[in-house]
Amino acid sequence: SMGLQHPDHRTTGKIVLDAIYPSARDYLAFPQVNETPFKVPAVYLFQFQRQQQYDMHYVDISSVFVEKFIALSKHASQYTNETALRQSVVDLAASVAAQTSVPNLTAAEAYILVAQLP
Repeated sequence: SMGLQHPDHRTTGKIVLDAIYPSARDYLAFPQVNETPFKVPAVYLFQFQRQQQYDMHYVDISSVFVEKFIALSKHASQYTNETALRQSVVDLAASVAAQTSVPNLTAAEAYILVAQLP
């Protein structure tokens, strides 16, 4: 899996998941915020390809594709070849779009529902 190559992504994901549950709904976790606790209803994780054991959720990113590419291209330490990056992003979005049953969809992202929280 592509994610296994990025321990920083896994660490960030764990921190986010811990913040979502139980911390976000526990008013004692951040009393200085002085806000009503927020209950996240569900957690979705980004996927590169279809996962048979999960219910896949697809999002049409055609309208924001240019902005996505621009944001990714700002990671200068990660990407040095803008042409190769653009082709990679186009190919991935097209590959995910092809997994759907939506006609004429050219760019999509895929997510799996990993938790519906109580």
